[in-house]
Amino acid sequence: MHTRCGEQWRRRYVEGEIIPPGIAAVTGTACHSARALNMHAKLEQHQPLPLPVLQDAARDALNRAWEKEGVRLLDEERNVGEDKLRGQAIDKAVRLVRCDAQHLAPTIQPLQVEWPWTLDLPEPYQDWSLAGTIDLIEVEGRVRDLKTAAKSPSRQAVQSSDQLTAYALAYQKMVQPDSSVIDVALDHLIDLKQGPRAATQHDVRTVDDFRVLLARVAAAIDSIRKGVFLPARRTDWWCSRRWCGYADTCRYFRQDVRYPETEGATV
Repeated sequence: MHTRCGEQWRRRYVEGEIIPPGIAAVTGTACHSARALNMHAKLEQHQPLPLPVLQDAARDALNRAWEKEGVRLLDEERNVGEDKLRGQAIDKAVRLVRCDAQHLAPTIQPLQVEWPWTLDLPEPYQDWSLAGTIDLIEVEGRVRDLKTAAKSPSRQAVQSSDQLTAYALAYQKMVQPDSSVIDVALDHLIDLKQGPRAATQHDVRTVDDFRVLLARVAAAIDSIRKGVFLPARRTDWWCSRRWCGYADTCRYFRQDVRYPETEGATV
């Protein structure tokens, strides 16, 4: 969040303004929950859970998240109605979880599931820590994460994931300190009009990736210490009402985008 928009980070973590997630985020949470349950079963019982159990788990996780945190609805979504939207979200989560169970889960042998980690940072940032939870570590030592989407990802998705870089750094530091290369994978559950599709992207992380990540972490800490929070660019796709709940009250957000009429201009 800090990397994408410092102002959004400031309002969330300095001012404490908590905005409920959108429907897509809640659906993604449900899919993560069902997959984690399935991977725990494979790890502990050496077999996956039945598909109906996973589908029920996705439904229950979505309902819990919806009721606990609420959901931020766009104007056009309010016209549809919350009950109908919740039903559609449940159907989507069930579709994606079924796709995961049938196409991705059978190929995965977990070593760790939802593995929490914390790394202390060196001077002059010794009063800060870098922490997170890795979705999945495979027996081969590969770090794996799951994303849900409405369209097929570009190749850049796995290459540019700072999240996977941080996970790989934690795994390297805490488990494989002698390894200079860590394998990573990014699973995608894509809800297309013709039906859900599963895709996996593979990549590696090296010490050069870790160096760049830590430099970015240091820059973020310096920004926070100084109270300097740069907003996203107005042209960034996430700087919109759909993707940012702070947009309507943000001093950096252009509420109405107007294009001046120019004589002889063509569109």
